[in-house]
Amino acid sequence: MKTCPIRRMVLPVALALIVGCIVAVVPQRTAYAAACPTYHAQYDALINGSAKQIITARHRGNFTNTLPENSLGSFIASFESCQPQVETDVRLTKDGRAVIFHDVSIGKMLEVGYDPEANTGPNARLNEVTFADLRKKKLLTIDRRQTEYKVPTVEELLRTQVRRGAGSIVTLEVKESAAIIPTARAVDAIAREDPTANIGQRVVLKFTMDNYPNPQLWLDALKKAGISTALMVDPVMLPYVAEKIDAGPPVPSTPGIRLTSNSERAVAAWAKLPSTVAPLVSVV
Repeated sequence: MKTCPIRRMVLPVALALIVGCIVAVVPQRTAYAAACPTYHAQYDALINGSAKQIITARHRGNFTNTLPENSLGSFIASFESCQPQVETDVRLTKDGRAVIFHDVSIGKMLEVGYDPEANTGPNARLNEVTFADLRKKKLLTIDRRQTEYKVPTVEELLRTQVRRGAGSIVTLEVKESAAIIPTARAVDAIAREDPTANIGQRVVLKFTMDNYPNPQLWLDALKKAGISTALMVDPVMLPYVAEKIDAGPPVPSTPGIRLTSNSERAVAAWAKLPSTVAPLVSVV
């Protein structure tokens, strides 16, 4: 299970008491549905669903012995199996390209000569590799066989989502602060390419709450970056994130809710936003 996202309706309560919709990671389905729910239906379930509703999210796509994780093939398999949500990861290359990649280093997924058990062999950090050099390498399967798949960009994943008519909501878990705005720009670029795709209703950006403890900071950052697409977000509160926020500048109080710490006030502020902006607020 990944995290326990909450609905705004559960506040005001103490952080320890926050409960709500569960997002679980489940195994690959063996039977493919004849017709998947549309993204309109998945979007409606996300923003209007019951607090007790369970929405499953396939992390890194439906990867198998032949399909590597976080590859376009694994995502297409998720789309075709009617997965309600697909969660994946975003990091930056040395030259600032937002790509779909989970690990800090590339050895496990891209270097045949790397031994993950002994931690020996080539294993450069992703942020030390240019995008051009990254694309010269091919993704590996679980049993470390080389495939024809390459590390996709955020734009490539979202274009695949749109062109395939996928009903799945895609959650982009941004793994590093520097990648948040580039990821938002990538979503905005797809929205500008095809306004009819309604990409803002098909993608959720997930990042830790210390980046924007006050939602207004997030909205100001989007405006400064010239991003006009209405984006959905899932801000995450973790123990170390709470410590950082509590030690930082004061977070404004939410009217009508009495809370004592910055981290509590941050969760309350995000959870009070409309579900069309923050359909989930994750507290771990």
